[in-house]
Amino acid sequence: MSARLITSAWPVMAFMSGLPQVQAAALACTVLSTLEGAELLSRVTSDDAPLRLAAEHLAVLVRAGL
Repeated sequence: MSARLITSAWPVMAFMSGLPQVQAAALACTVLSTLEGAELLSRVTSDDAPLRLAAEHLAVLVRAGL
């Protein structure tokens, strides 16, 4: 997913989530950055544990943000 796509999607996400645009953008950036880091770690270690752990924690974060 490109940064341009994420950037253009922020206003839509803010509208749909009910969050202010700045807060929605920060949450989207955090989710994307975390997933990218977890993917890198998973590839380097040949283990899906980093992705699973990131998904668990992101679910908590997103629920708290909404």
